[in-house]
Parts: sequence; structure tokens; C-alpha cells
Amino acid sequence: MGNFNLLLIFLIFLLLNVPNPAADRSLATPETPRQSWRFGVMPISIIVSFSPEISALVDITNFVMFDMNRPLHVYDADKINEKIIVRSSQKGESFRALDDKEYHLEDGMCVIADKSKVLGLGGIMGGDETGCTPSTVNVLLESALFDPVNTAKTGRQLSILSDARYRFERGVDPNSVEAGIDLASQLIIEICGGELSETTIAGKIPIINKTISLSIERLKKRLGIDIDEKETQVILKNLGIKTTKKGNDILCEIPSWRQDISEEADLSEEVIRIKGYDSLPTLDIRSPEKVNKTILNDSQKRISRTKRLLASKSYNELITWSFSSAEDSSFYNNLDKLRILNPISEELDVLRPSLVPNLISAVKKNLARDHNSFSFFEIGNQFLSSNPGDQVCVACGVKAGIKQAKDWRDQENLYDIYDVKRDMIDVINHVLPQKNKLEVIKEAPSWYHPGRSGTLMLNKSIKVGFFGELNPKIVNFYKIKDRINLFEIFLDDVPFISKKYTNKSAFNQSNYQKVYRDFAFVVDPNVDGNDIVLSALKVDQNLIKSVDIFDIFTDPSLGKDKKSLAIKVTMQAQDRTLSENDIQDLCSKIISTIEKETSGTVRS
Repeated sequence: MGNFNLLLIFLIFLLLNVPNPAADRSLATPETPRQSWRFGVMPISIIVSFSPEISALVDITNFVMFDMNRPLHVYDADKINEKIIVRSSQKGESFRALDDKEYHLEDGMCVIADKSKVLGLGGIMGGDETGCTPSTVNVLLESALFDPVNTAKTGRQLSILSDARYRFERGVDPNSVEAGIDLASQLIIEICGGELSETTIAGKIPIINKTISLSIERLKKRLGIDIDEKETQVILKNLGIKTTKKGNDILCEIPSWRQDISEEADLSEEVIRIKGYDSLPTLDIRSPEKVNKTILNDSQKRISRTKRLLASKSYNELITWSFSSAEDSSFYNNLDKLRILNPISEELDVLRPSLVPNLISAVKKNLARDHNSFSFFEIGNQFLSSNPGDQVCVACGVKAGIKQAKDWRDQENLYDIYDVKRDMIDVINHVLPQKNKLEVIKEAPSWYHPGRSGTLMLNKSIKVGFFGELNPKIVNFYKIKDRINLFEIFLDDVPFISKKYTNKSAFNQSNYQKVYRDFAFVVDPNVDGNDIVLSALKVDQNLIKSVDIFDIFTDPSLGKDKKSLAIKVTMQAQDRTLSENDIQDLCSKIISTIEKETSGTVRS
């Protein structure tokens, strides 16, 4: 290969303008910065002629980075348009990095640029457009300092992880800038040959003279051990920290490469780290006083009570990822605000919009292992967006498969929506043990079966959850043959107990006889059985104890588009035996009320 030139440039927190060296194989003095920056200060340049393999440059810069904690970067100088500029990015700018990814920049990011394009992100990663190739002739080598805060913020915004970012955001020794560029230049000459240009420096390397006063008394008090002053000085000296005795304190000169030491507490950490944590005294963490009873808040107590109840109903608890597959989650809510920029795997690329997809995946895995009965539940957060706090706590239960296996006494019986409905109501009554009015309305999200689902309302105003069969489209997506029954309870929406005690009122059993009466009504097919039950109950809440549907019948003899609903009404008084007139009066009121509210007729 023919000879070509290497140009070394050093930047320290400053706006940098450097002419293109390709024209005359030399580097002029950088122009005066047009404005001051909190992340920019100073350039250096050297030219060298040599003919190595391109990988030698990468090996040398990586060696210097790992040996001295000094990141370097090389550019193809012939691809730079006139001059190099260190500036703040503008929203809408973009560039392709060395990892072959296109990055779209926001305002305020530190970029290395020329007059026409962005060349790279300062302190993070260079651009592909100015990368060195086997045809490279002029090489620009950069040694720089970048603001740790700006570097960390930019890296997080763009989700870029690099060795340079890892070091710059934690602080790099300012004195390593020249030492690093000198070592890299020496290695290039020794390994690759060639000639170096003069080193050009722009700005001024910041001088760090940090002295911290360490009090031995405060050190002993902070660590809880009796440590000797002489031993402390030996430990600090071995760590490269110069010490000077001044009165009762020790003055410590912090080396420039220890940017993690900024106060007296940091020195205490260094002392005990070297002396050994096993020298710290062992103390009993238990307080002699009584432990505060209110360790758990009301929400945590509610979650614990819900778990216990569901476990008592033979549910098995699952704890799944807070992430989910975008493909599986596409049936639940909008995923635009839930996508993860750096997912831990391709199958877990969104925050879960619902607990359902992960539980259904568990059902599918168990079916593949020849299990045929499922009762799962999980209590956790599902997300509305990636914003902090934009999440809700949900208790989700799934029942599917065989409820009662076939044997010599019983036929096979499968789980249905009434099983999950009953469990859901039991949970609400358990976590809110006071007089509540629960009502089911015909409403459910799109991932439920449109005809076999509902919403549970509390006191007609609070939507506490959904229940029903999973939509057949989703079941077919998972290639599951069985019906999936599930419920979702929004625990955050269930009100807390209004009284401090949870004792139920005393059970008062009537000593008088119960009376049962059956009624059958012919109604339109769209009339809900629950409406008939509620109509009958409100006739007399003191005498009518319960109303149950025991038969549904359809036949052309009833009339076109008609059905028959039969109910059993239980009547009982607390203070007397119901007379025949009392019973007849109640029956008449029940018939008239139901006929009026449902437009039905009593069936003879």
C-alpha cells in the first residue's frame, strides 16, 4: 500500500474548527471558537505517513482505551468537508453510526460535524460516513474530553451503549488526553511506520486540584470502628492519594483520575473497602421496641387478601414478565406508547397492555404438555403507556378445560363463564366486606366473546372489572380448541373499606316458615334474566329473601321470537308467619311489576 497521512486531533470541552488536511497534508491552527460550550474546549493535531492494515488503527485505539481508560477515535480525513466543528445538534438531524444504525437527533446533543453533515456523537460513537476503509489515505485521530452529563443523557435518549460512552459518562482523567494521544502516536509509528505531524491543541486542559479534609473522629463515627490514623494514611497512599497531617485532620490530594471522589464520605468508603467490610461490627437489626404494625399499606394488604382467596379456590398463582410480545398483545389496547427500545428479547418487545396474553401463553404451554385443566391467576400492573405512574393494578384469573372428569357417577363437565363470574364476585365481597350492590351489564372489551361476557358494576357507578369467554378469534390465534374463561378485576378502582373494622353484622335468622312460589314469564329474547330478578326483588325487600332463575325455555308455541324465563321466589317475614293474603298480595305485585318493566306476560 502507498503512504498516507494520519492527523491527530485532541478536543477538550470546546467548539472546534479544523481545516481539511487533505489539501496540503498539514494542519493549520484551529480557528477561534465562535461560541463557548459547556462540553467543549481544545484541539490537537499530528500528521503521520504510514501503510498499515486498517485494523491496526482500531487495535491501537482499543488498546489505549483499555490500558489508560482513554477513548480515541479515527476519521477518514478526506471525507471531511473543510473543517471539523464540535457543536450542539438540532432536532431533525440524523446520521448513520458505525453500528450501521440510523439515529435521529434531538436538540442539545454534542456532535462532531463538518460544514455539511454530522460525523458522529461526541463521546459515544463515530459515523459510518467518515469511517476508515482500505482505501483511506488521510486519517484524523481524535483524543477528547466530553461532558459526562450530556454524554449520559444523549446515550440514554438514543439507546446507544458503547465503550466510549461508558467511560466518558463516568468521568475520564483530563491528564490522559495528551498521554493517550502520545502513546497512540508512538504505537502507530512502531507498528505501522510513517511520519507524524505537529500536535495541535485547541483550548486548555482543565487543571484539577482537589483537596479534601478527612477528620479521623468523623471517620471512626461514620464507620463504627476504631481505626488508626497511621493505617488510614497508608491505605490512602496506596490508592494514589497524597496525605498531609494538619491538626486533627488529614488533607488528602485527590488524583485527577479519581473523579468519583468528591467529599469526605467518599474517602471513608475507600478506607473501609481496603480494610475490609468484615471488620465492621455486627449488630442486631431487630429493634428492642415493638415493630410498627403498619408495615404494609392498604393496597398491599388488599393484594395479599386477594391472593389468599384465589389460592383457596384452587387457583395457581403465576408471576410472568411485565413485558409481552407485540404480536400476542395486538388484541389488547394500543401498543404505540408501549414499545421497548432495547427489549431483553424479540418476544418481549412491549410493556404488557394486559395480563391476559401472558396467562394465555401459559395455558398454551400446558396444553402442549398434555394438561387439560387450568386455574391460573396473576396480580400485577398492566400499562397504558411508558410514562411513570401510567399503570393499573389488575387481578386476572383464567379457568379452562375440564372442571369435572368423567367417571362412573358423573359426566364430564367443563369450566364456563359462571365459574369465573362467581369467583370474581367472591373476590369483591372479600376485599370489601360491607353491604355492596353488584350488578352485571352487557358490556365488555373487544378481546371478550361478544355474547358470553359482561362487566361487573359496583353500586351502579364503579366499573370493577370484566369477565367472560376469550374472543374466539384470539383462541384460534393461539390454536387452542378449548374455551378460555377469564376475569379481570381493577383493584385500584375498588374502594377501600369505609370503616376500620371488618366484622359483619350479626346473623339474624327468622324463626318463621319460608314460602316458595314459582313464576314463568314469556318475554322478548333480548330481555335479560337479571332484569327480571331485580324487578322481583324490589317489590318488597323485607319479605322477599331471594329470587333465582331455574329454567329457560324456547318453543314456537310461545310465539314468534319469544322465550320463557322461570323464577323461584323465596318469601319470609321476621316477625310472623305469612298469611295467605300476604302471599297472594306479594305474588300479584311481582307479576304486575315484571310484566310492566319487561313488557312480558305471565305464562299459565
